[in-house]
Parts: sequence; C-alpha cells; structure tokens
Amino acid sequence: MPKRFSINDTLIGEVATADDGRTGYVLSVSSSGTGGTGTSAQAVQGSSASGATDSGNGVKVSGVYLSPLPTFTSGQRGDLQIGTRGSLNVTLFTADSNVSVAFGVNNADGVAVSAATNNLSVMSRNTTFNGTSWDRQRKASLFPRVASSVAAGNPAVRKASAGDVKGFWGQNGAAITYLQIYNKATAPVIGTDTPVLTFPIPANASFSQMIPNDGAYFSTGIAYAFTTDAAGATGSAAAAVTAFNMLLA
Repeated sequence: MPKRFSINDTLIGEVATADDGRTGYVLSVSSSGTGGTGTSAQAVQGSSASGATDSGNGVKVSGVYLSPLPTFTSGQRGDLQIGTRGSLNVTLFTADSNVSVAFGVNNADGVAVSAATNNLSVMSRNTTFNGTSWDRQRKASLFPRVASSVAAGNPAVRKASAGDVKGFWGQNGAAITYLQIYNKATAPVIGTDTPVLTFPIPANASFSQMIPNDGAYFSTGIAYAFTTDAAGATGSAAAAVTAFNMLLA
C-alpha cells in the first residue's frame, strides 16, 4: 500500500515507487466550483503542443451572443461574439473611432462615392466597374455577323439587354461609311435615334477595332446602323458594307 499524505485531513497525494526502484511523489489535484480570479486563477493547458499530433480531449472554447453588440473601451477584455446560430462574428475592418482612414471610400479615379461604402468586397471572381455598378468580367459570347448590308443603313439590334461591345471588323465599299452604335434594345431609327459611338470607315478598305478595358458598356441594349454622315442622319446604301462582324458580351 503506498504511503499517502494530506493537508488538514485532505488527501493531496501519495508516495509511490517507480519501476526502476526510485521513490517519487504523485500529487493529486482536484478542483470544484467556478475557479479563482486574479493571481489565484487556475491555469489550463491543452494535451498537445503546437505543431504536434493531436491527442486527448480538446478544451471547448465558447462565445456569447449579444444584441446589440457591446462597445469596449481601451484596455478592456471582451468575450468572443457569436451569432444566433453559433457562428463567430468576424469583422474584416471597421470604421470605429480608432481608425483614422475611412476604408473603402476612394474617389481618386474621379468617380463620386458615398461615405457609407465603408466595407470590403471579397469575391472569388474579377469584376469591373461600368460607371454605375460592378459587373463580372466576361468573355465575348455573342458574334453577330453580316455577310453584306441588305438595306439602307441596315439598322439592327444585336443584343436586347445590357452588354459590352468588345470589338468589330469588316470590309467597306466604294464610299466612306460610318458605323453608328446605339444604346437600344430595339433596332435604331436612323435620323431619329442618337448613336453612342460613331466609327468612320474609309472607302474601299477593311476596318478593325478592338475596344480596350473590357469593352464599352451599354446599359439598355446594343444596336447599330451604317450611315453616310457622321451625325447618323442618312442610311448608307444596301451592300455598302460587307463581311461585318461584332464581338459582344
């Protein structure tokens, strides 16, 4: 029977003999209640060192749900905040009084912004700003093709919804012609509708134009026509333009 020792009749350990014959002391420590505070608080450590293979029973870590969220002052300790379903509330950054820069607010590009855009957008896909909102970057997926213009001006709609003109190319006939592109979801009315883009096409020449920066954005639709004047008042003759192609997204 190993020898035992106690303090104030409370068993705290025993004297035992190890396998190699040496005498050692085994100290039994138990705890009840809520634990101490300050310098008397009990220390708790895990069963595995950092980077070691996990073993034993892990220590549970919990948080607290509070509504509204608390406001701490410098030097205070706080609980981890959780949501109503137990998820940990994580703020990437915040506009509290200790932050001197309003993150997310930047009009260095000349585009007006609101101070309310104090957030961080995190996406797994690239986006591009169209002047009003952010669009996903897209490859050209529509390829309107005209073997030869068949009517005066050949007015046509090629996309009846918002999209991008990535580029176009073709062959012109004997007279200078102007490609007019309209922000419309229906075929344009030459001389009435106002074009957004005008591209002059030299006579008896091929033409090609790729639009940089992910193309030109059209918020309503993409329509076009061929005219004999830059203002877009008079339609060109049939067959004035041949082998016309566009790249749209």
